[in-house]
Amino acid sequence: MKKGFGRIITMLRKEKGISQCQAAKDLGVSQALMSHYENGIRECSLEFVVKIADYYSVSCDYLLGRSANRNGGAVYQEEPDEKDSFQDSKPKISVIHALNRKIITDSVSILYEALPQLNSKAVSADVTSYFTASVYKIYRMLYELYVPGTGKTFSIPSEIFEGYCNSIMEMSCAKIKYESKFYQKKGQENGGKKHQNLLNPESISEVYPEQYTSLSNLIQNAERKMNYKIK
Repeated sequence: MKKGFGRIITMLRKEKGISQCQAAKDLGVSQALMSHYENGIRECSLEFVVKIADYYSVSCDYLLGRSANRNGGAVYQEEPDEKDSFQDSKPKISVIHALNRKIITDSVSILYEALPQLNSKAVSADVTSYFTASVYKIYRMLYELYVPGTGKTFSIPSEIFEGYCNSIMEMSCAKIKYESKFYQKKGQENGGKKHQNLLNPESISEVYPEQYTSLSNLIQNAERKMNYKIK
């Protein structure tokens, strides 16, 4: 069972405004067992997954973190107008492409909602520098791949732009790490606990229930690509 299952059903219960005891009663299980499900201590049967999906009016895929949509449906982009067509027609955005875009945009949205509450202009600036350099790098790599030798769109030479972007991203990460250590040294009395709670998955799932599923998916996808093996 996905690790996010417990967090998702807890979020849905709180969103519905009912107690754990009431949810357990409605679903025909003990409160102790419901607590185990919500805290990820026990895994439930597939039959119960279907039952709780019906109870909260969401899809099983949503409960298992396989879809960012509560109904499990695909995320579609509107059909482009004929006047906006490129070379007679634009390729339709695939479901996977649209879902990936939602996962990225929702996750970045959560970060930018949290940044002002961290009360650090330095961290906010470094996060923006990192994203700016990474998006610029990807855009320019695609541009030079598909539109080679087209005018002077960029001022940085082609041979060095990638290195410049990498250095900006590395520097931004280093500065963010430094800032985090600075806050830790200040101690809990200066807001450390508040920031910790702010970035906690449980807190995020309560404040941003829709976007949290996207962030959960992003974390799982990223770690799957890293292919890290626990020794």
